Amino acid sequence: MNSTLDGAQCSTGPPGLAETSERGRQAIPFMAMLGAVAATLVLLWGGLGTAQAATSAQAVSDERVNRAVNYLRAQQNADGGFGEAGERSDPTLTAWVALALDAAGLDVGRLERGGDTLAVYLTRQAPTDVTGLELQMLARSAAGVGSGALATALVKEIRPSGRIGSRLNSTIWGILALRSARLPVPKKVVRYVRRNQHKSGGFSWIARGPVDTNDTAAAIQALRSVGVGSNSKPIKRAFRFLASTRRNSGGFPLSQGGAADAQSTGWVLQAYAATGRAGPSKSRRFLVRLQQADGRLVYRRGRAITPVWVTAQALPGLLQSAFPPER
Repeated sequence: MNSTLDGAQCSTGPPGLAETSERGRQAIPFMAMLGAVAATLVLLWGGLGTAQAATSAQAVSDERVNRAVNYLRAQQNADGGFGEAGERSDPTLTAWVALALDAAGLDVGRLERGGDTLAVYLTRQAPTDVTGLELQMLARSAAGVGSGALATALVKEIRPSGRIGSRLNSTIWGILALRSARLPVPKKVVRYVRRNQHKSGGFSWIARGPVDTNDTAAAIQALRSVGVGSNSKPIKRAFRFLASTRRNSGGFPLSQGGAADAQSTGWVLQAYAATGRAGPSKSRRFLVRLQQADGRLVYRRGRAITPVWVTAQALPGLLQSAFPPER
């Protein structure tokens, strides 16, 4: 998704992500609890095999998924973190890659390339903003690392209104982070999110702000993670908004009327996964068409920006895996 976290807007999700599309680098799409590759992936990849993301010991069998996974793994540095090709490790990008590879069934905490493991890298990070903290909690969960002081710090960010941090976006991702750490989510936090659903059914990154697909998909995953039913009114309204944004290509844009992109489409597919449903097959095919020979996915045709970031954020949607990571 192209969502935003507690600061700069992101085209995919949670807190503190760098910018990547019209709004910037897609961060925590704003994305719940399935963590398995749907059987429909066979259709998605033309029957090459069923890839399942279930246990860390289970290998991904599908050739296309393998290519995306191998592309991401090749970007790991000696310090255990990940960066864009040839660049130093970035904590936010590393967290997104951890979530993507976890969705693909890898034991991400033990991943290394001749140096430190990913788990070691994550434990060295000390995020200074709320959304960065939330994203790191999700990544640590994927890597099998406890959240510890991060969880304590996040709980302290819960306001009397139910808002977590300073944004609606950080509240949505806060729910996902708390659930990833198996911590209770106060009812007032859930009420805050539901209270800020736009009349269109969509959600914004800030209260009363312009709605977008990324934050809406993240909100669906967050609400589902706390038990809001797939057939409940807020979930149905959110999906109606998402459906209204879909382009003829099958892809989804960040905002109504915009051009479809990989991350927004991946976020929406994750929202479907959070309700136990496969997303539109045409949307999955849209993502397939964006995959390159080396396994990476491009943001959209003719715009191959930040390929590691884009691939990491789109892959969970292809795998029909929702946030938070299951443990």
